[in-house]
Amino acid sequence: MTSRERLLTVLKGEIPDRVPVSCYELNAHNPNHFENREPSYRRLMAAIAELGDEMLMTGTGGLPNTAADIETQTWTDEAGRRFTRRIWHTPKGDLTSLDRVDPNLHTTWHIEHLCKNLDDLERFLSVPFEPGTVDRSFLLEQQKQLGDKGVLLISIADPLCPAAELFSMQAYTVIAFSEPQRFQYLLDVLFERIKIELQQTLATGIKDCIFRVVGAEYATPPYMPPALFDRYVVPYDKCINRQITASGNYPRMHCHGKIGKVLDSIAATEPAGLDPCEPPNQGDIELDEVKRRIGDRVCLMGNVELRDLEGCCPEEIRRIVRRCMEQAKAGGRYVLMPTAAPINVPLSKITEGNYLSYLDAAHAYGSY
Repeated sequence: MTSRERLLTVLKGEIPDRVPVSCYELNAHNPNHFENREPSYRRLMAAIAELGDEMLMTGTGGLPNTAADIETQTWTDEAGRRFTRRIWHTPKGDLTSLDRVDPNLHTTWHIEHLCKNLDDLERFLSVPFEPGTVDRSFLLEQQKQLGDKGVLLISIADPLCPAAELFSMQAYTVIAFSEPQRFQYLLDVLFERIKIELQQTLATGIKDCIFRVVGAEYATPPYMPPALFDRYVVPYDKCINRQITASGNYPRMHCHGKIGKVLDSIAATEPAGLDPCEPPNQGDIELDEVKRRIGDRVCLMGNVELRDLEGCCPEEIRRIVRRCMEQAKAGGRYVLMPTAAPINVPLSKITEGNYLSYLDAAHAYGSY
């Protein structure tokens, strides 16, 4: 089987020649990703290209609000850290945010969130919304270039993701818990915008892709009780997932953390896949129990913690891979995958060696 065939087979609930193995955000077939331009990643990326089954992560192009009046300021400090301040000029007053990117770390730190309190939320909601149109034909081109090497993974947000990320984690949890009606109004507003973005994306006619739907993890315990997961996630994600499925694609819920108490609610959103299925202690449920409860209808992906790939020894990684196979391989609907990917430069030799062991073990233990 090709990697594309193998991944589509497990998503359909059929049994492939072996368990697919992914390295998540480490995409060997996307020359624009930093790891393919960074010399310290070269050996690992060559191994991923040879042994991995790529789910090539990409975005939709977003949905610009042509009515938004945003001023952007950027600067770099003496340590080489890049800062970006955004000032939103709204009918009810200005909002500000501040982001930082550190040298040799491929991530963005949100130093100051756009909304700090309910007054700021009112300012955000006072901005008129006039959706722009984005040419998303680049997705078709990316899929064509990837070919049989894998499946395109299109990352989109449900309304909870942008709603939570307007605030610091502390402010979000307080407002979402104590002001459920006002918070749900925010979700409803954002959902209308997300539906437009999704419709523009699906209008390209793209098929046989995975849509990674992000946001549910903001409502899992201990952040929110299961009742609020059912309120803030299930109705929105079910609608999104059904549209994706009807278009000939595969929705995959992305949900870190403790999913044990909301697993039935996750299944109720009708995803084709679920990642990253974290083991305890980051998660709260073993992979074999997830498999027993929903593995007959949802393709499970993950269960190998990045921290183990960055800190264990190769022999331990092989044991982890073998355990994952024993817990979730039977009957198909499983993709071996880390819970995240390294972001540091240079890549450490320990991490490199563990990833190589991970790939080798996946082929050794993954055959049907």
